[in-house]
Amino acid sequence: MTKELFGKILKPRGLKGELKVMSASDVPALKTVTVYGKDYSVTSLTFADNFYYLKLGSVSNIEAAEALRGAEVYYERSEETLPAGTYYVSDLIGSEVVLGDKAIGRVTAVDSFGAADVMTIEGDGITVRIPHLKKLIISFDIESKTLTLDQKTFEETAVYED
Repeated sequence: MTKELFGKILKPRGLKGELKVMSASDVPALKTVTVYGKDYSVTSLTFADNFYYLKLGSVSNIEAAEALRGAEVYYERSEETLPAGTYYVSDLIGSEVVLGDKAIGRVTAVDSFGAADVMTIEGDGITVRIPHLKKLIISFDIESKTLTLDQKTFEETAVYED
């Protein structure tokens, strides 16, 4: 199994030790996580307003939660075989992006804003954001970490940062 970054603890929520976590992960369920090298059981995980709210078994008050502020949360990613054509969002990070026959940059972030995830691509002095749409992605080679995009759909959906 491989340790993957789930997200970063922003702050406690409430008095009973719940944690607000920023994450671009698409993990459906977590049983245990690692924070500062220590394993914790997950007693609840909810998603609301683009954040995860995580309750850890031995973190039962605001003081214990406050001690974890700013920490990164890791989980064990199982090596199960995903269905054909699917992948984890975390696999996209760092991937080279190819448009036509030209590499335009690398995926530096994937954010969830509701209707569709948004990928940030940086390269050659540009930053561009695109929605993660099936019609935009021609292929994703997970082994070579190469994301090939449809030129026409890219031009229709790309938003460049000034």
